[in-house]
Amino acid sequence: MALGRQPAPISADQDLTATYLRSFCDEETAAVQVLLAGASSLTREPLLWAANQMDSRLADVLMLGELLREVHPEKSVREAASYCVQAAAANATAVSLNRPLFDAFHSLSKGQRRALRASAVPPIDPSARGRDVVVSHDAVRYVRKTLEAFARSGVGIVPEEQEAAFFARIRELQDRITALSQQYDTALAEDRRGVWLLVPGAAASNATPPAAAASAPGPPSLAPKDALPLSGTVSVEGLPADFVAARLRSVPAASLAEAVAAHTGLTDSAPAAGDSKEAPAVVPLPGPLAAVPPSGAPPVTVLEISTDYPDAGPATKYAIDRRLRAAVSLQSARRGFPQNQATLASLLAARAELSRTIAEAKAKAGAVAPGRAGGSLDADQCSPAGLSLQSMMAKEPAAVRTLLDRVLAIARGPGERERLALERMLRQDPAQQTPPGEANPALPDGLRSFDLGILMERVRRSAFNVSSDRTRAFFTYALARRGVITTAARLFGLRFAVVAAPSLGAPDDTGIGGKARDRALDACLNPDFAKSLTVCERPVITPLDESAVAVEASAVPDAHRWHPSVEVIDVYTVADGSDETEDDDGQEPFSSAPAHTANRGAYIGRLYLDAFPRKDKYKHMAMFPVRPGLMRWQEPSEEGRRRRQLRAAAEEQQGGAAGAAAAARRGLASSRTTSRVGASALARAMSRRSRVGSGGDGSEVVLEQHPEAALVCNFEPEGPMEHSDVVTLFHEFGHALHHLLGGRHQRFTAFSGASTETDFVEVPSQLNEAFAWDAAVLASFAARKRTDEEMLAEGAGAPQVEVIPGDLVDRMRAADAAGRALGAWRQAYLSALSLRLHAGEFAFSPDAEPKAAPANAARRMVSPTDGKAGQQSLEPSGDGGGPPSGPPSGQSTCPPLPETKTPLDAAVNLIADETSPLPPMPGSHLASNFAHLVGYGSNYYSYTWSDVIVKDMLGPFEAAKAASASAEAQPANATGAESPADGQQGKDVDPDAGSLLSARNAAHRYRRDVLEVAGRLDGDEMVSAFLGRDFEYGAYEAWLGEGMGAAWLGEPGQDASAPGEAAAPEAADKTPAS
Repeated sequence: MALGRQPAPISADQDLTATYLRSFCDEETAAVQVLLAGASSLTREPLLWAANQMDSRLADVLMLGELLREVHPEKSVREAASYCVQAAAANATAVSLNRPLFDAFHSLSKGQRRALRASAVPPIDPSARGRDVVVSHDAVRYVRKTLEAFARSGVGIVPEEQEAAFFARIRELQDRITALSQQYDTALAEDRRGVWLLVPGAAASNATPPAAAASAPGPPSLAPKDALPLSGTVSVEGLPADFVAARLRSVPAASLAEAVAAHTGLTDSAPAAGDSKEAPAVVPLPGPLAAVPPSGAPPVTVLEISTDYPDAGPATKYAIDRRLRAAVSLQSARRGFPQNQATLASLLAARAELSRTIAEAKAKAGAVAPGRAGGSLDADQCSPAGLSLQSMMAKEPAAVRTLLDRVLAIARGPGERERLALERMLRQDPAQQTPPGEANPALPDGLRSFDLGILMERVRRSAFNVSSDRTRAFFTYALARRGVITTAARLFGLRFAVVAAPSLGAPDDTGIGGKARDRALDACLNPDFAKSLTVCERPVITPLDESAVAVEASAVPDAHRWHPSVEVIDVYTVADGSDETEDDDGQEPFSSAPAHTANRGAYIGRLYLDAFPRKDKYKHMAMFPVRPGLMRWQEPSEEGRRRRQLRAAAEEQQGGAAGAAAAARRGLASSRTTSRVGASALARAMSRRSRVGSGGDGSEVVLEQHPEAALVCNFEPEGPMEHSDVVTLFHEFGHALHHLLGGRHQRFTAFSGASTETDFVEVPSQLNEAFAWDAAVLASFAARKRTDEEMLAEGAGAPQVEVIPGDLVDRMRAADAAGRALGAWRQAYLSALSLRLHAGEFAFSPDAEPKAAPANAARRMVSPTDGKAGQQSLEPSGDGGGPPSGPPSGQSTCPPLPETKTPLDAAVNLIADETSPLPPMPGSHLASNFAHLVGYGSNYYSYTWSDVIVKDMLGPFEAAKAASASAEAQPANATGAESPADGQQGKDVDPDAGSLLSARNAAHRYRRDVLEVAGRLDGDEMVSAFLGRDFEYGAYEAWLGEGMGAAWLGEPGQDASAPGEAAAPEAADKTPAS
C-alpha cells in the first residue's frame, strides 16, 4: 500500500463500518484541504498533479458516499455515507471558489497558449510520452475546463475586494442546496407505502387462498399508517398467480383497523405557503373497506402490494380492476408528501437565488453580454437552467426549447390519435367502469397513467399477437445477466471473471434463503439450458471456482461487498492480444491488477451487481460509479521524484510543528492549514495513490487506479422477468461499460468514466438498449423450460427448452412501436416541467429549513475541475487576465421574479395542463417524488436529447447488420443450406449474420471513439468522430413514426374498429409515474 494512504472502504481488507468510513472520508478531505492550501504556489505539471489529486480524492469520497447511503444494510453506515457526501460537497465548494488556485491556473493557461502557438498537438494524446505533458491535449483541455467552471462561479470576474462577501453568500446557498437535496432524497427513500387488499373468505379463519400455493402468508412489511386498506370486492384478476402467492400476508385485526383509521378522510394536508385560503382536497379511498374487523378478531389475510418497483410495476400493468391500479398508483404518487413539497420549493428558491447572484455579479463586472431584450439581463441568463446549461451540449435554455418544440411537433398529432384510441377502449370496456353504487372521485373518467399498462397489454395481444404471459416466460434474471454480459464481451472484446458470487442462502432481510436459489442464479448450471444457449458455450464469464456457486467474499482477499447478495465481477480485455485499445507503445495503462488475473487479458476494473430488492435499499435501477479510473502519471524528472519521496518520508517521521514548518517553507500549505491537519496529513496528501510500479521509460507510476462501478437494481432473483426489465438491465449496463472503459486511458479524474456533458451521458446506456431488441442477441440467452403437457403432446425426443422464436421478437418490436408517439409526448412534458421550474417563470417560497448538517456542508456540485464543464469557452482571449473586455451592460440586475409565490402543485398542474398528454391523478403529488428534479435539475431533457443522438449513431450498426444478412443470404440460397434460424448452422454460416452482433467493426469504433474517450472530448466531437458528421434528427423521426400505420389506431379522425384494438404506450412505462 502507498505511504499513508487508506484503500477505498469497499476494497479495504477489513470490515466496512461507520467508523472506518468516516475515517476514510476525513482523511481524504483533509488531504484535499492541504493540497488546496499549497496548490497556488505550484505551476506546470506539479499544479496539474495536485489539482488531479484533489479531484481524485473528492471523487472517491463522493462516489462511495452516494452509493453506500443508498445500499448499505446498516443505518449507521448509511448515515456515515451521507456525512461523506456532505464533506465532499463542502470541499468541492472550497475548491470551486478558491481565488489563488484560479490565479495559478490562469497563469498556466497563458503559458500553454504561448507554447501551443509553436507546436501542433494531436487531438488525442493519452500517453504524452516524449513531449511536455503540460501542453498535451488532455492538459490543455483540463485547464480550459477548469477556468470555465471558475468563471461560471464568478471567480476571477468579481472584483477582488468584493470576493469575500460574494463567496460567503455562494457558500451559504450551496450549503443550503446540498442539505435540502439530501433531505428530499432521504424522505423519498424512507417513504415506502402500499395497499392491503383483504382476501375474501379469509378474515375469520385466516385460511390460505388457493393462489398461495404451498406457502402460508408471512408477516406484513408495511406499517399500518403506510398501508391503504382495500375491501375484498376489489379483484386481483389479471395479476400473475406467482405474484399474488408471494405477497400474501397475515395481518392482525388491530393493525388493519389502525390502517383504516389512518386513511379515513385522507386529505392533502399542509398546503403550500401563500395558498392558505385553499381548502385541503379530500382524497377518497378507491374501493374502501366496508367494515373494520372487531377488536379481538383473528388475523386476516391480505394481499400486500408495496410501492417498490417489483410490486407496483406488475400491479399497475396487469390488474384488471381499475380500483386496484388506482390505489397502487395513488400511493406511489403520494410518496414524499407532504414534507417534500416544502423541501423542493425551498430548493428551487435557493437555486434561483444562487444563479441570480452569480449572473448579477458577472453583469456588474461586464463579464456577461446583454440579454436579448437589449441592455438588461434576460430571464434565461439569470435562471438555474441558464447557469446549468452552460456546461451542456445544449448550452442555453433556448436550445432545449427548440428540441422540445420539435419533438412535440412530431409527436403531438400521432400521440393524440393514440390517446383517443386508448380513451375509446377504456370507455367501451365494462370492466374498467366503477361498479354501480360506488361513485368514487378517485376514479375519474378519462384516461390516466394507471390505465396505460393494462391497455397496452390488450393491444399487444389483439393487434400483434404478443402477450406478457408468453414473453416473460423466456426471461429470468439469471438468463438476462448472462445475456447482457456475453453481448458486451462479444461486441467490445471483454472478459468477465466472477470474484464473489451472490449468496441468498443465508437468511436475510429479503426473506430469501436456500442454496438451491444460489444455484438458480446461474442458469447455465442447468444442463438443459447449457446445451441450448450460446451464452453458456462461450467462455466469457469465468467463475472463480467452477465447483462452488456461492463463493464467500473471503475467498478472494479484495472481493469485499456491502451485502452477501452482491455479485463481484472483474472485467478484462481479451487475452489473445487482439485488443486494439492499448497505449501507443503497446503497454497497458495499468501496471498492477488483482492477483487472480492469470490467463486473462489486461485488467480493466470491477463491477458490482446489487440486483435484488431488500429493506432500506434504493428502490429503482441505477449505475453508481464507485471509483474513477486513472492512468499512470509520470513525474517531471527522476531527480524531482526522489526529492519529493524523501521529503514526504522525512515529514512523516518529523510530524508536529517541525513538519508543519518544513511544509510552510516549501509553500505547500499555510501554517494555519497544516496546524489543523498535521504534517503527517500533508505527507499523506502528497503520497502515491496505489502500488508503485515502473513505467516503460523507468519513470515512477503514480496516481494509478482501476475504475469500479455498481449496478443497483431491484429484480426478483427467480421467476419470470418482464422484457422491459431486460431492457432496463441493458440500459444500466451501458452506463457501467461507459464508466469502466472510460476509465482506462484517463490521466485526469475530471475526464474519467461517464464524465461527459449530462445531455450526452445517456447515449451509451440508450444505445445499449438496442441489443435487447435484437433477435439474435435474445436468442443467445432467452429461453424457457417447456411444460410436461407440451412434451407429451410432441412425443419422445421433444426438446425440453424452447429458445425465444425470431418471429415472436419481430412481433415484440412491432408492438413496441405502439404508443411510441404518446410516450415521446410525455417525455417532452416531463422535460418541460424540469426546465420551466428552473427557468425563472415561477417564484417559490423558501420556507423549509434543512435538517442539521455539518457546518461545512455544501451541495453536490460540479467542481471547477469536473469533466462536465461545457463547451462554451469563458477563457479570456490573448494573454491578459480578468474578465472579458467590453462595456458593462445597461442594467446589471436580473428581471424580477413574480411577486406572488406559486404553490408547487399549482405550478406542476399548470405545466401539465399546457403540455402533458394526460391529466394528473387526483391526490397525486409529482413534485414530491420526481427525484430527477433534484438530481437532474433543469436537465431532464437529456433523455430525449440523447435519444436523438442514439438513433443516429445506431446507423452504422444497422448498416452492418443489413450487409451481413445480404452477404449470408447468397450462399444459403444458392446451395440450399439450411437457415441458421432452423437451428442447423452450416460450417460456413455466420451465426451472427443479420444481427447487431455482426457489427463488430462498428462496435470497435464506438468503443474507441466514444466509450474510451469519455470526458476527453465534447459530446458533439465524439459524435463527429464516430459518424463523420454532426448528429441529425432523421433517424429519430423515422423511429418515432414506425407505429403510425398500425391498424389498431384506425383512420385519422375515426374510431378504432374494436375495443381490443387499442394500446397503451409501453414507452410511458419508462417514465416516472404522475
